[in-house]
Parts: sequence; structure tokens; C-alpha cells
Amino acid sequence: MNFIVGGYYGLKDEIENSSLKSEKTMMFLESIKVGVDRTTKIVKGLNQYTRSVDSSDEVINLEEMLENCLAILSHNLRDKINVKKHFENKTLYILGNSGKIYQAFLNLLTNSIQAMEESGGELEVSVKYQRSSILIEVKDTGIGIRKEHIHQIETPFFTTKEPGKGVGLGLSIAYKIFKEHSANIKVESEWGKGTTFMITFPNPIEETR
Repeated sequence: MNFIVGGYYGLKDEIENSSLKSEKTMMFLESIKVGVDRTTKIVKGLNQYTRSVDSSDEVINLEEMLENCLAILSHNLRDKINVKKHFENKTLYILGNSGKIYQAFLNLLTNSIQAMEESGGELEVSVKYQRSSILIEVKDTGIGIRKEHIHQIETPFFTTKEPGKGVGLGLSIAYKIFKEHSANIKVESEWGKGTTFMITFPNPIEETR
């Protein structure tokens, strides 16, 4: 990764000090920088969360974790899904196993994105401080979940997707991990209009920015 970053800045310096410098080449360099920055963020997150030890008392920055999940999944968004983020003006932390919670949020966000892959829509991710708890909301405008299926979504291997598009483990794993961390999970959904997942973690640690 350092090789890629170093290569970018080396190329940038060379172009800026040569006859190749122009508005077009500088715009091209800026687009490369956006890609390099995004890749750096993804690799940093993968290194951090996949090497998580089997510990339940790691200090986890929720905003940073959610940002990294969205960066990893950005290729699935394409131009069809608009993302809105609402974070507090303070950094909020919880204690837990960062690798497991990272996997849970990846699964949850992937599920929301897949619900909109045909028609597109809007994905809204919010982090709200509530005195003795933190509420994370993941809201999509996808196909929604039928009422008769809502109570089954945490059941392993339950899926309404077509064969080959999922085995029904993503949400059940996410639910299991959240519950292991004493989180409360609620879901509201309307068929044809979208779904909102609400995950509440107790006893947050706050740091004013």
C-alpha cells in the first residue's frame, strides 16, 4: 500500500514540474488521489478489524467503522444508490470485539444495498447519542420485508432471495453478534417502500470534538 501511495506522489511531483502539467492532467491526478485515498482507508480498516483478537473490550470508534464499511461497499452502490450519513458532533465509542461488530455492520449494510440493487434508492446511516446508549439506524428505500417474514429474518438460512443470490446467513450472523454485545435490534419495514434497522448499544463512551 505504501508503494502505491508513494508512486502517486512521485508521479504528481514529476508532472507538476514538467511540461505535461495542465488543467486536464491535474484533474486526472485528483481523480487518482480520490481512488488512492479510498483504497488506503479500506486497507487500513481491513488490517485493523480482521486482526482483531478474541476480545470483548476493545474501544471501537463507530463512525470510523461505519465509514470504512461504506468505503468497502462503495463499488456496489454505483450511481444507483445515494448515501446519506448523519453523525454526532462528538466521537462515540463502544466496547466490544471490533472484528465481529465490523462483520455485523458489513452484513447489515450489504443487505440494505442488495434490497435496492434493481431499482436504486437511498441508503441512510445515522448514529445518535441517547445519554446511556447509542442508536445506529440503517435505513433503505428498497423492496422491504413482508410482515409475515420479519420475525424470520434472524433465522439462519432464511431468505426470500432467488437461488444463487444469498443463503440467508448475513442477517442472522449480524443479529447474533449484536446480541452478544448486549445490543437491542429493532426492524421496521413496509413492503415496496423500504426497511429501517435500529441497533442500540448500551453504555457508550463519548469524546467531544
